[in-house]
Amino acid sequence: MRQNEETLYLVRQCRNAGTVQILTGHTLDSFVETMRLVRERPKGEVVLCHIAPGKGKKFTGLFHCKNLFYGGKFQNNKFGNGYIDGGLYIRNCNLKKVWQVDRGTSANDVLLKIEKFLGGVISKYLEITPVRKSKKYQIIEKIVMLEGGGDHEGMMAVSYNNLLKRLGRIQKRLVCKVSHHHESKFLAYMDGLTRFISYGGERVKMLRRVRASLVIAYMALERVGESNTNNKYFYVQYEPLIDIDLLMQG
Repeated sequence: MRQNEETLYLVRQCRNAGTVQILTGHTLDSFVETMRLVRERPKGEVVLCHIAPGKGKKFTGLFHCKNLFYGGKFQNNKFGNGYIDGGLYIRNCNLKKVWQVDRGTSANDVLLKIEKFLGGVISKYLEITPVRKSKKYQIIEKIVMLEGGGDHEGMMAVSYNNLLKRLGRIQKRLVCKVSHHHESKFLAYMDGLTRFISYGGERVKMLRRVRASLVIAYMALERVGESNTNNKYFYVQYEPLIDIDLLMQG
């Protein structure tokens, strides 16, 4: 698991929060969905964000699919630890020392605490979700071998392209950068809204209004070339939702 990218992302989240209690409330289904969010990052320039921030003054936001969404990097940095409403969190007064971790806690020790905290969830997750060695780890192994040592886990947090550049410098050869096709952030926003609508609850009606508005906004922005707002499947997937959302509001 320490050679798996999403697993180490989970470890870093626990370290940043200082506790594995950010996994409070998970079932097998919610944990699978949360890890899928980590694994299947959208193509747009987005990052995984918290609704209830991970480091609130009186609470700690949970690492849970109902508290996570993909948002723009700029907006996420600007918003910082600001909080409006919603999401899932645990009050800091309820954090227990037994579940504490810090930046110096080894990945193995963090994983052991996660396994103990979640009970049988991890073993069941491993049964239904294969944990594959990251492509980045294969590059890291080459770097460590050529350099005569190195921090495997630390390098897993480095981007794939930067690892390729480092390997190229060691081997004194030019490496081809892996290019990523960037989609509009709109797709990530629409998918996120649709996911939260599927959870139900008192905010569904409001979220449907927002989703309908985003479809109309897309129609306008796609006519502005500088916005880079375009996707050939957008109308096929989302235009029918306008009628559905308007019908539900009526």
